[in-house]
Amino acid sequence: MPPISYDDSPGTYYEGQIVYPLEDNIIRTGINFDSVILPFGRLACLDETATGDGTRLPIILPDDANAIPRGILVKTDTFEKREGYSLNAEGDMGYPLNHQLAYMVKGTIAVYTDVAITPDDDVFWIHTAYTGAKVGQFRNDANTDKAVQLTGAKWLALGGPGIVPLSIDL
Repeated sequence: MPPISYDDSPGTYYEGQIVYPLEDNIIRTGINFDSVILPFGRLACLDETATGDGTRLPIILPDDANAIPRGILVKTDTFEKREGYSLNAEGDMGYPLNHQLAYMVKGTIAVYTDVAITPDDDVFWIHTAYTGAKVGQFRNDANTDKAVQLTGAKWLALGGPGIVPLSIDL
């Protein structure tokens, strides 16, 4: 399939939205093994200390710079939007505790960046929250030591701070 030009993007997105649903996306399932709601559009990492439920990988938000990225959490409309269940205290909607989840490993997905980015910038995932950014979101540099480069990812448009399309092949 020919590369997609960022001029083809529709414009307005929400975190975790599949930008080009008719592409050859690869989406896998896991289970929320974290102690928090896993917000859509954030980096999904493997919990190395757990075994999951025997069929699905145990997925958590990155807990440090050594976390193992698996993909990006895909937005779904299958959960009631309720505080403490699928809506965290910061207003982010996501996968409830101990529920099945979907994460993209290949395709184009909308994510939040707290900085201005260009398609030529590298992609980094945030493992330590700071003012204006949350764990599992993305940016274009390491911000001293708060983010790690995500190989196999490319920004598809000028943007930020805000939600922008990110192409991944993890």
